[in-house]
Amino acid sequence: MIRKYLEGTADAAERAEAEEWLSGHLSDPVCDGIFEQVFQDMENQGRTLPADRLEIAVMERISAREEAQKRIRRSRILAWSSAAAAMIAVVFLLWAFRPAAKEVEWKMAVASEGENLELQLPDNSRLWLNSGTKVLYPSSFQGSERTVYVDGELFADISADKHHPFVLRSSGMKIKVLGTRFNMCSYASDPTAEVTLLSGRVEVEAELLGAIPGKGEATRSWIMSPGDFCRLEKDGGAVETYRVDPGSPESWTNRNNLRFINETLKGIAIDLERHFGTRITINDTTLARTRYFASFVNDEPLERIITALNPAIRIKKTENGLILSLK
Repeated sequence: MIRKYLEGTADAAERAEAEEWLSGHLSDPVCDGIFEQVFQDMENQGRTLPADRLEIAVMERISAREEAQKRIRRSRILAWSSAAAAMIAVVFLLWAFRPAAKEVEWKMAVASEGENLELQLPDNSRLWLNSGTKVLYPSSFQGSERTVYVDGELFADISADKHHPFVLRSSGMKIKVLGTRFNMCSYASDPTAEVTLLSGRVEVEAELLGAIPGKGEATRSWIMSPGDFCRLEKDGGAVETYRVDPGSPESWTNRNNLRFINETLKGIAIDLERHFGTRITINDTTLARTRYFASFVNDEPLERIITALNPAIRIKKTENGLILSLK
C-alpha cells in the first residue's frame, strides 16, 4: 500500500489509509525501513517518483548537519512587535487590577533564532521554547488561573493543580489544562496554529480572527486526548485533526528533530527558516502548495532536507538565502 502511495497508483481509499498510518508512525523505525527499501528499489530500477507524488520523506540515516548560521530576521522582529504590544496591553490591565498586597513582576523569555531555551515557571511547570519563540510570564501566579502568553512554539510539562488551571494564550488560541504535557506552535505571523497532546487532557479555544461580530461564531472550542494533533486555520477557523505518536513532538527539545504532518512546502519553509536562520523563497505556486508527511531526526542540513522532500526541487543560493523552484 505504501509503495502504491509513493508511486501514485493508490486509489482514494488507499491514499487515506496510507496517510492515516504515516501520521502515527513517522517516528517508528519500521517506517524508516519501509521507505528506505522503497526508494532503494526504485533507484535500482532506474526510476524516480513523480514530482507531484513526493508527499513523503523519511530520512533516518543522513549525516549530521553543519552548524547553521544564526540570523535575526527583520520580518520576525516586526511580526513580534505587534504581538508584544498586545501582551503589554494585557499586562497593563493585569497590573492595574492586581491585589494591592502582592505586586507581580512580568518577565519575558526569548529563544533566539536557531536556538532553543528551557524555562521553569514559578509553579515548577517547565517550558521548552523553540527557535524565535517569546514567552511572557509572571514572577508568581495569583488568582484562579495560571496564565502565560506565547508567540511561537513550545513544549510544555505543566504541574498539576486542579484548583488553578494553567492557561496558555497565543495568537488566535487559548489552551486550558490542569496538568499535562503538550506541544503548541502558534507564531503571530503564521496563518495556522498547531497543538499536539502527549498526556492528560486539554481544552483548546480558538478565536476566529476573520469572524464578524454578530455574524456567526467568534470562537470555537474542543477537547483533545493524548495522541491528538490539530491544526487551526486562524482566519477561516478550519481545523485538521490527526492521530499521531504521542511521544514524538517533544523530540525537538533535545535532538533538534523536525516533523511535518500533511504540511505544505510553504509552511515547511517557514519552520526551516526559523530552525536554520536562512530565508527561503519558493518561486512556484504549485510547489509551495504541495503537502508532505516527513520526519527528520539526525540534524540533517537544510539543503539535504529540501532534496529529501522533493528531488525535483532546484535550489539556488543567493546572499539573501535560498530560492526554490522545480527543475
